[in-house]
Amino acid sequence: MKKVLLLLLLLVGITANAQQDVGGFLHVGIGTSISSGDFGATNANNPAAGFANNGLMLHALLGHKIHKQFGAFVSMNFSVNPVNEAALSKALNSGPNSYSWAVKANSWSLVGFMFGPQFSQNFKKTAFDFRVALGALNFISPQLTYSGTSLNGSDVLNIVTKEKKASAFAIGAGMTFKYEFKWSWVALINADYYQANPVFNQVEKVTKQTGKPDQTTYIQFQQAFRIYQLSLGIGYVF
Repeated sequence: MKKVLLLLLLLVGITANAQQDVGGFLHVGIGTSISSGDFGATNANNPAAGFANNGLMLHALLGHKIHKQFGAFVSMNFSVNPVNEAALSKALNSGPNSYSWAVKANSWSLVGFMFGPQFSQNFKKTAFDFRVALGALNFISPQLTYSGTSLNGSDVLNIVTKEKKASAFAIGAGMTFKYEFKWSWVALINADYYQANPVFNQVEKVTKQTGKPDQTTYIQFQQAFRIYQLSLGIGYVF
């Protein structure tokens, strides 16, 4: 009966508790997704720079204590990181150039599931959870629109790189501070880290230039994702 209940709760969401030696817990949280490494880099000389700003993340986690301090969990993660359009435009316009460039961009996004072991250190009304995560995440690269005008104003060049989906293996780690404020309800502070290296294949690139036919090509690139997530949330122990 307990296994059936856990399966049903897995379809609903996630939570936590500070006192039980065994049992399930469900967490939900919202916070910020902090881009790091090449993913957040804005250096014009870095070909792997992702120009990602910090963004919004949503997090849900379902777990079960197997024996005293040890347990396992599965989590669903979603985050959106906008592109730093100003930094990307600046990078394009740095150095010798025959065009003046402006950029419009959508956001990077990811969604997927992670799972792994968890260790909990419990106190009277509080607890700390520590976890290691493995899983698969789905990534969406942003659509980028580059609008260039020649310096003498005689030519207009527009380049659109379409958004593309890719999946990749991911690893991560995280911790949660929990405070039980009423019965089995807990307040949460979460900190997580994830990394993955998806490869985006067959990305459509459309080039339009004054007086020339449109040209469509397909490119491939790899983007290193390094993301820290900080969130606040609420949980329940059952």
